[in-house]
Amino acid sequence: MRALLLALLLPLVGQAADKLCVVNYDWFTAKGFTYHGVTITQIGETDGSEDKDKVTNPFFKPGKIVVKIQGGSAPGTKEIDRGTWVSAIGACQRTDVPDSIKNLFGIPKAELALGSAVLAPVDFGFADLDGDGISDGVTLPARATGIAVELGLGDGGFGERVDYPTGPDPTKLDLADLNGDQELDVIVVNTGDFGQNNGGIAVLLGNGDGTFQSATPYAVGGQVWSLFVDDFNADQHIDVALGRSDPNGLEGSLEVLYGDGSGGLGAPVVYPVGVDPFSIVCADFNGDGFADLAVANRQSGTISVFSGNASGSLDDPRHVPVGGRPEYLGAAHLDADGRADLVILHSLTATLSAWRGRADGSLSFSGRYLAGTGAGSFEILESNDDLPAVLAPDSTGLRFHYFLVDRENGRLVGPPAYLVGEGARDVALGDFNGDQTVDLAVASGGGGVETLLGLGDGDFDEPTAVPVDPALANGFRTALDTGSFGSDDLLDLAVVHNARDQTTILNGLGDGTFTVGASLAGVDNPTDVAAVDLNGDERDDLIVAQEQRQGPVSLAVYLQDAQGAFQGPVLYPHAQMVDSTNIAVGDLNSDARPDVVVANSDLTGPNGGVSILLTNPDGTLGAATRLEPGADVRSVAVAEFNGDGQSDIVYAGKAAGGGFRFVAGVLLGNGDGTFQDANLIDIDSSPGTVITDDFNQDGAADIVVAHCCGGTDLTQMWGNGDGTFRINDYPGGQDPVGLASADFDQDGLPDLAVVDSATGRTNGIVSILLTPEPPLLNFSAATNRFRLIPPESIVAAYGTGLAVTTATASSADWPEDLAGTRVSIRDVNGVTHAGRVYYASPNQVNYYAPPGVVPGLALVTITAGDGTVNQSLVRVGVVGPGIFTAGPDVAAAFVLRISSDGTRQTESTVFAGTTGGHFARGIELGADDEDVLLLLFGTGVRGRTSLADVTVNIGGVEAEVLYAGPQGEFLGLDQINIRIPRELRGRGVVDVVVTVNDLVSNPAQIRIR
Repeated sequence: MRALLLALLLPLVGQAADKLCVVNYDWFTAKGFTYHGVTITQIGETDGSEDKDKVTNPFFKPGKIVVKIQGGSAPGTKEIDRGTWVSAIGACQRTDVPDSIKNLFGIPKAELALGSAVLAPVDFGFADLDGDGISDGVTLPARATGIAVELGLGDGGFGERVDYPTGPDPTKLDLADLNGDQELDVIVVNTGDFGQNNGGIAVLLGNGDGTFQSATPYAVGGQVWSLFVDDFNADQHIDVALGRSDPNGLEGSLEVLYGDGSGGLGAPVVYPVGVDPFSIVCADFNGDGFADLAVANRQSGTISVFSGNASGSLDDPRHVPVGGRPEYLGAAHLDADGRADLVILHSLTATLSAWRGRADGSLSFSGRYLAGTGAGSFEILESNDDLPAVLAPDSTGLRFHYFLVDRENGRLVGPPAYLVGEGARDVALGDFNGDQTVDLAVASGGGGVETLLGLGDGDFDEPTAVPVDPALANGFRTALDTGSFGSDDLLDLAVVHNARDQTTILNGLGDGTFTVGASLAGVDNPTDVAAVDLNGDERDDLIVAQEQRQGPVSLAVYLQDAQGAFQGPVLYPHAQMVDSTNIAVGDLNSDARPDVVVANSDLTGPNGGVSILLTNPDGTLGAATRLEPGADVRSVAVAEFNGDGQSDIVYAGKAAGGGFRFVAGVLLGNGDGTFQDANLIDIDSSPGTVITDDFNQDGAADIVVAHCCGGTDLTQMWGNGDGTFRINDYPGGQDPVGLASADFDQDGLPDLAVVDSATGRTNGIVSILLTPEPPLLNFSAATNRFRLIPPESIVAAYGTGLAVTTATASSADWPEDLAGTRVSIRDVNGVTHAGRVYYASPNQVNYYAPPGVVPGLALVTITAGDGTVNQSLVRVGVVGPGIFTAGPDVAAAFVLRISSDGTRQTESTVFAGTTGGHFARGIELGADDEDVLLLLFGTGVRGRTSLADVTVNIGGVEAEVLYAGPQGEFLGLDQINIRIPRELRGRGVVDVVVTVNDLVSNPAQIRIR
């Protein structure tokens, strides 16, 4: 038993800034600020004894703010009056910090001081509302008609919610001191009912104790979507800017309400903008010292920039096209030219774009980047060297993109993204202009084709449209592939348009441009095309798949003749191919000829699955053989996964049998055109395209699956070389549908191009993930899948340079330093905990997450013996159940038999095959008076609230749980004891699924006789 438990802990195979903190599981913010090289951070407060003579005033908050100052002429720790601290924080948002604050903090009186970043308001705000030094929250709950205030408790949690009504459909809020009492007030945008002129704002003045006065409404008419609060005219009073939409969908307006300093606002001053002004931000974009305003016009796809002037008013706007439905705005200094720059979140296309401010008030494009899926906001963080970073979490709160800034060119350092046609579907690769770099061709849902010429460093030129036959416009689905068609040896494109039942050849001219060539008919409803030499004449032929409309489904083959013309098509009708959606090619029977694999979705019947057609020497195809009948297969790929040199197949779709079990199915090949039963790996919903490559260059093929519709985005399956995989979900855009891999930055590693359909969202997206495996991945060691990391659980981390040698702990008391490798976790409260290391190697470290780590986002740091540091953010949870398995599925467990006389007998549920692999040993349930218990081993279980919060389902039958907690012998190892239900007798192989605090484990299999 000890030997098996030790085996479970072994591997399956051989800088966030210090100021980063989390005040909410789904949001990020920075404590303190940096101004011209001086960092000021709040570190505490005094008890108020020095102000005891003033405490009779109920609105007075005793005590002083304690701050730490680094840099400048006054470093050290200081006690600051609360009012001064509020003024300092407010001044940090501007470029004209008062000399009194500069002197207090020792900030140099420089001619140029870079101001901190500012963000357009969203639907929540965090600040100290009651003067206790703890961050409190103001939010807009779903379907509410007001704000909700929750005071922070100091432990990451919040107290009882208090609601304040504000008006119809509140959508955004901001915090500011409107009346000069040094207490924060709340300004709320009430969008108003759809199509009615009842939008406006509401102002709730703060009392300083975490409560607020009743809302004062200001009606402005129309629908109000956006808000920004600042002193626009430099009169030391806070003003309010609103973006109002036209109810008829015409151009909207920017409306500025100037504050009187006592909490009141004047009548709005109206300026024209574009359609649907969704967000506003204020900064000095032209560097003239006056506040400017930028407005994101969501439906127009433009930004309206208003330059401020000496009179306190705004000049006429410049309307800058930015594309991709701009929504949320932020301003920061991306370069050192003294002018603020603009960062835009386009959440519906999951991208950020950067725009540099120019002296004439215009904006210049500085790149577009992939952001987190469904991100409704983002944060710009200042670092100690005044170099900002952008953090864009996605809607799950588990994944995010973190962008640094390249000050030399004002660009963000992150995955580049490019706007292409709406409904983009497919991508093909090739060197179209002969410069020895990889280019991209993208097919859109409207029948168009665009090329992106590679620059060799991972970036691409902006997309260029390729002329196509106008008759092919609005082809609902378009797919394409590259090949050499004709006698000029130049790279061409073959494009299918399913709405036009046609395949078109686009002839490459060798300079990155194309002309329209031959049109190939004869295929009904084509869905995919592949270019490959089927008959060995060194000319690319075409294979076209089709979905079913009428009659037998066909695969069509066009053979290219010596003159470069296509013959055929030769149709291969067969009931084994229904609703074919995707083609892959590979040598399936070891005869050195490319064979054909077809994905069949069969949307209207039970005849889906994978079809294989072996190729004859003359280029004809043999009869189709169906694998995985009944499965709803959307995509297939061919690779070698288990090291035997034979071609294997992976498909993505729904498992056979109906229902909504989404899987990647791996079929290991026997080398003769036959395959073993599929290993079904559960993945997230709506899988589409699947591709393979050795992304981490470890000699084992990896798999990436794209999921449409804003769910998981991408499933990364890192191959272990034996047909098993470790799995990670990773952001890949709002609606990824097309994938391609190549070395785009010429570093010797394959990278990933992701096509985002974004149907109905104005533009599709192509993004580039350079070597897509993050530097450090942290998995539950039991599941090899990204999950919550609970305290006192066993974690498997993967990366590069994690250790200088391979070592395993020699005792059960794992060390904090194993062969020089150390692990630390800094939790949400900023406390650093040392992990204990069981196994260390250059590419994998297994460690014990220490007790005391507070749930929330945490920073994991692995330091190797040579000083190499790897870091990543993880989500710490109370529980994260994972069950250890032997091989991909079989539960690594024991059966405990207790006879009527008390005799106990233990046996393993696993046995090793004579040729390798692990299999489930049959479990005899024995006599009725014999108690048969299943002892599962896992991790991430012990934090369960109570035993009643642990449930185990065996083969669809709820089983009695007798124990769930620490195993007791090994750090982090948990044990779950279950009584096996008698009604499972004779069921054979069944799944065991554990649920802890409503979180579901990975399934593990046992066999019951």
